[in-house]
Amino acid sequence: MTKYLDYGYGTVAAGDIVRAGAVGICRYLSNSPGKNLTAPERDAALAHNLDIVLVWESTATRSSEGSAAGTADGQLASGEAKGLGAPAGMTIYAATDQDTTWADVAPYHTAFNAAVAKAGYVGDVYGGYTVVRDAHLAGAAPAPWQTSAWSHGNVLAAAALVQNNYHAPVSGVDCDSSDVQHAPNGWRANLAKPVVNESPLLHLGDRGPKVADVQRALNMCGNELVEDGIFGADTDRILRVFQAHRDLEVTGSTTAETWTALRLVAHPEH
Repeated sequence: MTKYLDYGYGTVAAGDIVRAGAVGICRYLSNSPGKNLTAPERDAALAHNLDIVLVWESTATRSSEGSAAGTADGQLASGEAKGLGAPAGMTIYAATDQDTTWADVAPYHTAFNAAVAKAGYVGDVYGGYTVVRDAHLAGAAPAPWQTSAWSHGNVLAAAALVQNNYHAPVSGVDCDSSDVQHAPNGWRANLAKPVVNESPLLHLGDRGPKVADVQRALNMCGNELVEDGIFGADTDRILRVFQAHRDLEVTGSTTAETWTALRLVAHPEH
């Protein structure tokens, strides 16, 4: 299954992350600079075609401290994200890293979401099953990041990521990993650049960066293709579903009409 790695202190080489089978990283914004995503790390991840998900965390129980704490943390998280050049529209998760209830942490997360929204970001929730379930039902967590801790084997279908493997060393750093249930609203999904500048007719067996562009656009629709630039059976199948859902001729190839629809997915404002 497709996975993202997350880690706090330490440096993990982007190439090692790719070799570990991950397609993205979940990295911190916080008031502890040594824990946070750095600009060189950002650049290396993007150069290796890795997605980046951002999460704010200070202390494990911070989310129990109410709306004033949520507003303050949302403002700090937004400032750090902007300082890293994080594209507008991407999600910033706020962590509830404790066994608690949504009622306990709702004031914090509601205020956090409002604060990051003012800066152009989307707030969401990291936590155990009951917290992310109830946050999702309340409209505060459109695509939460669930940890298996305190979840008692339950998995929320709406969760984008499910963290379920812990303390696996990569580059000598302890990393946790999360399975992808739905493509997260991360850095790559919000990069302000066209998916393609040309419209080649691609089909099963083709390879190259234009195929990766197609895969990236299809993943913006909630799919989980590996963006490896190889037009394999999975890309063919999902492209055909994409075409059928948009009343296009189902060819399994990137016709001119299909490119137009893919560009609209990547940039709905155009």
